[in-house]
Amino acid sequence: MEKKAYLLYINEETDSSLDYSGLLPTNLLKTVPKLGLQYLHAVLKQHNFPVTLLDQEIEDLSLDSLISSFKDSPPLFVGIYSSERIQSATIKFIKQLRKTQKDLIIVVGGPDYFSYEDYLTSGCTFVCHGEGEKTIVEIAEYAKGERIFQSLKGISYVKDSAITLSAPQTPISNLDDLPFPTHDNILKYADFHYPGMKKPYVHMMTSRGCGYTCSYCSSPFMWGKGVRRRSIDNILAEIDYLVEKYNVHYISFKDDRFFPDLGWLHKFCNKLSERKYDLRFNCSACPSDFNENGKEKIDLLKKAGCDALIFGLQSTNKEILKQIHRNPNEVDILRPIIEYANKVKLFTVLEFIFGLPGDTVSSLENNIKYGLQVKPYFIQFNRLMVLKSSELHALRDKEQPICDLSTKQIRKIVLKGYLRFYLHPKIFIKNIDYILKNNPHWIIDAKMIWKYPFII
Repeated sequence: MEKKAYLLYINEETDSSLDYSGLLPTNLLKTVPKLGLQYLHAVLKQHNFPVTLLDQEIEDLSLDSLISSFKDSPPLFVGIYSSERIQSATIKFIKQLRKTQKDLIIVVGGPDYFSYEDYLTSGCTFVCHGEGEKTIVEIAEYAKGERIFQSLKGISYVKDSAITLSAPQTPISNLDDLPFPTHDNILKYADFHYPGMKKPYVHMMTSRGCGYTCSYCSSPFMWGKGVRRRSIDNILAEIDYLVEKYNVHYISFKDDRFFPDLGWLHKFCNKLSERKYDLRFNCSACPSDFNENGKEKIDLLKKAGCDALIFGLQSTNKEILKQIHRNPNEVDILRPIIEYANKVKLFTVLEFIFGLPGDTVSSLENNIKYGLQVKPYFIQFNRLMVLKSSELHALRDKEQPICDLSTKQIRKIVLKGYLRFYLHPKIFIKNIDYILKNNPHWIIDAKMIWKYPFII
C-alpha cells in the first residue's frame, strides 16, 4: 500500500490563550481555514501523492491516537504548520512523534520558519524556508526515493550534528500555475468578526508580497521583496469554482494589499459584478492606497460585493509611523475615506498596534480618540508581537523593552479603549442597524460573543 503524507495544524495547548489584543480567547469568534496547508494539500494531490490534511482546530483529533496509528501505517512524511503562537505545542508534538518514529521525515513550514534551530533540535527533519509549494513536492519525491537529498532546496536540516541551510528555493514566478486550494470541511470554518459573513466561507489570496517594508512585518521575508500577482482571469476562475462547487457565500481575501491600482480594481470589480453571484467579500488595504481616487475605489469595491474593508493604520503618531516605515500622512488620508465608507454603508475595520517603539500612554489614548472621531464599524487594538522574521526583531536592543509600557498597562488601555468604542451610543446603534439590515442571523450564529463580558 502506498504511503500517505500528512499535513497537520496543531492547536494551541490551552483554550485560555488570548488573541493579539490580549483580552479575547483566540477561538471566541473565529475558526479560519489554513490556506497555506490547503495550497500544499492541493499541490501534492496535483502531483499524485496521497495526502491527508488534519486541522486540530476543527477536528476531534487526539495527537496520541494519531501517533499510535503511525506505528501500523507509517506516513510518507508529516508536514506541520508553524507560527510563533503555536510554537510550543508544535515542538511538544514533534518530540512525542520522534520518540516512536525514529526515521520518519518530519517537516515544519510556515511563518515561524525563522525558529528553525528550535524545531530541528526538537527532532524535526527539515524546516521549509519561505514559500513551500515547490519544496514540499521535492520532499515528497525524496521521501519516495525519486529524488536525491542533495537536490533539495529551501530547507534547513541537521548534518553531522550541525545545522545546515540548503540552496534557497526559486520563487514561483507565475502564481497562475498553482492549483486552487482544497476545501475539505468547508462548513466548519467561520469568522464572526465580520457581521456580513455567511457560510460557506473561505480564504483566498490574489498575490504574494506587499511592496512596503514595515519594520514589524514578516511579509518581505516570507514572500520576498516586491509583489507577485495572479491574473484577474485566474482569480475569477477560482471564484467561479468556489461558487459552483461549494456554493461559497463569503470570501476573505488575505493579501497584504488587495489591489495595486485603480485600473486593476476597475477590471476585477466590473468582471465580478457581471457574474451577479450571491457573494460577499472582505479585503485589506493600506491607507496610502486611497490617497488618490479614494471615493471611486470605495464605490467599485462596494458594487462588487465588498462588505468589509480593513485598514491597518497602526498608529496616529506621525513620528512612530516614520520609525516603522509607514507614511505619516496616512492619519490624514484615512479620515475622509472612513467617513465616505460610512456614508455608503461599507463596513470598515480600523486596526492599531499597541506597544510600538515610542508608544506612550498618551499615544495609545490618541489612537483611541482617533477611532472615536472617525467611527469605523469595528476597531482592533493589537499588542505588538516582535516576529523573529521582522526588521524590528533584528534591530532591537534585546536588553531594553520596545517601549516603556508593560503588558499589563497596555492590556488595561486596550480594555478601556474597547469599552469606550463599542459602548459609544452612535457606534453601538450603527453596528446593530448594520447587522439587522444585512445579516440578522449573525446574532444567533455568533452567540459565543455574549460570553465576552464574563471573560474580562
